Amino acid sequence: FHVIDENTEIDFGGTVVSFFRTTHSIPESLGVVLKTPKGNIVYTGDFKFDQTASESYATDFARLAEIGRDGVLALLSDSANADSNI
Repeated sequence: FHVIDENTEIDFGGTVVSFFRTTHSIPESLGVVLKTPKGNIVYTGDFKFDQTASESYATDFARLAEIGRDGVLALLSDSANADSNI
């Protein structure tokens, strides 16, 4: 096992894996970006956008914007209770 955080980048010979913070009930949850020669593939896990979350639970919106500017080939995303007002 390797300990990672939102600043970790791992190079797999042409594909770079990086991470970004997401809001989740589990602190320090991360999404994953696979930067491939064909484009970026982004996996969010389940999440919600909560701009009032404390830092260890907060989505890194600046990093998401950066990923978007680089272009996204595919977004793999899910969100539990997306229709809930909780």
